[in-house]
Amino acid sequence: MKYIISIVRYLFFVLFIVLLKNDKLMLWLLLFAISLLLAPLFGRIYCGYVCPMNTLMIPVEKLSKKLGWQKSIAPKWLASKNFGWFTLIASVALFFFSRKVLEKNLPILIIWLSCRCFSFSWFLSARITTPSQPSQNGY
Repeated sequence: MKYIISIVRYLFFVLFIVLLKNDKLMLWLLLFAISLLLAPLFGRIYCGYVCPMNTLMIPVEKLSKKLGWQKSIAPKWLASKNFGWFTLIASVALFFFSRKVLEKNLPILIIWLSCRCFSFSWFLSARITTPSQPSQNGY
């Protein structure tokens, strides 16, 4: 069962990359909306099986554990309530800067997902889990 869940996650990750590359991100948002509607019946489908961030976090978490870089307590900058606001403002600023000054479409979503994924996985031992895999830390 563990391998099937991993295969499903990687297939959805590939689908995400293909849709992103082909400028069809609205289809991904439709998939997200459908998973929200199904969540009361089936649990956190999106977080457990579909989310590309979770798919990236798992190997990064394993690598950081293997290298001994994870901590049980989050760094102050990551635990700060302002961290989410900072990433939102930085993403919007980067979006407008890339469009107006550089006149290019930078992949802001990929940059943001990568930063969030690596910052959470690198420093914390908890991850988003599937409904069949309860977390020990309550995350």
